[in-house]
Amino acid sequence: MGHKSISQRLDRAKTTEAKISTLVSWSKNWEHETMELISRLETSDHDQLCIVTGQLKAVCQKHFTALPRVLTRFVEDDPVDDVGVVEVVEAVDVVEQKLHDLPEGYITAREWAIKNGKSPRRGQKILTETPEFIPAAIKVRNPRGGVDIWAVPKDTVWPF
Repeated sequence: MGHKSISQRLDRAKTTEAKISTLVSWSKNWEHETMELISRLETSDHDQLCIVTGQLKAVCQKHFTALPRVLTRFVEDDPVDDVGVVEVVEAVDVVEQKLHDLPEGYITAREWAIKNGKSPRRGQKILTETPEFIPAAIKVRNPRGGVDIWAVPKDTVWPF
């Protein structure tokens, strides 16, 4: 018998512990596969770079395609009690609150662009390439980590 999909392996796991073990194994395999490809990227020449990038894309697409099905199956098979639901909702609320810890009267560049019927990418480009158009725009620390994000006053009009 060949390779079994994560859905098939979850179907075979009967207990919650077995399902969790299957998911942990799946995620560790995903991490190992991804990190192996990234280490190959670091030491590749141009031709190898193209090949390994394609492989990395395939690995990520495969797992990201399966992820919603895996989560749905796990939750459907083992419903969360009300206390667990409340904890998850509270955790999401905390994350969203941190995301919006902007100065009073400011919104993110993404929200500003959408509010004006424009693409977030275009708003980002305006703020990055021509910040003099929006002098009140500021850079704020991204609560999710990574690159800082732009924030603009709520009442800022689109420059053109």
